[in-house]
Amino acid sequence: MSDIEAKQTPTADGKKRKRGVFGWDPVKLYQNYSTSELVKMKQEIEAKPENLNPQHLEGTSIYIYTKSARKKLDALSWAISYHLADKKAETRT
Repeated sequence: MSDIEAKQTPTADGKKRKRGVFGWDPVKLYQNYSTSELVKMKQEIEAKPENLNPQHLEGTSIYIYTKSARKKLDALSWAISYHLADKKAETRT
C-alpha cells in the first residue's frame, strides 16, 4: 500500500478517512478530487525518494521515476488535464 493510499483526510464531521485512489483510474480521480488535491498528490509522489529510479541515478536509464510512480503520475496528470479542460470549456461559454 502506498503512502498516498494510507493518507487520511479529515471529513466534515472530524472523522478521518483513507484517501481513495480508485485503482489510479484518471476519470475516477478527476470525479473525486479537486485540481489542487491532485497536484498535491502528484507532488507527494515526486518528493518521495523511493520513487526515484536508481538506474537513472546511475546514468543507465532515461526514466527519472520507477514504473509504478510513472503510472501514478500519469493518471494524476490526466485527471488534472480533465479539470483544466472543464475550466477552459466554462470560459468559452
